Amino acid sequence: MTEPFGYFRAEPFGWTDCAETDEGAVALYERPPKPTGIEAMVCNEIAMRQKMGINKYGTTVADNNLSLREWLQHQYEELLDAAVYARRAIAEIDKQSATDGERGHDALP
Repeated sequence: MTEPFGYFRAEPFGWTDCAETDEGAVALYERPPKPTGIEAMVCNEIAMRQKMGINKYGTTVADNNLSLREWLQHQYEELLDAAVYARRAIAEIDKQSATDGERGHDALP
């Protein structure tokens, strides 16, 4: 039988390494493939943002002891920003489409 590559368990914000004997341990029998393409870009960007966050706040997200409500408040505010960015991009596309005479029925008001 093949030996496991490692053991992991589910945590509130993802998976973490653990011992075979830890409660909830799941054996992983293959090394996860190295990301390529867009996934690799996203992984690199996450690593860069982590470095920026450590420089700015002096801690990682995992080591930050905010309450669950404070984390949700941060997420909510980020999602509001994302909605504004998306709406701005949609308005720009609609404006260009109208200029080009292509405005469709699905354009936002």
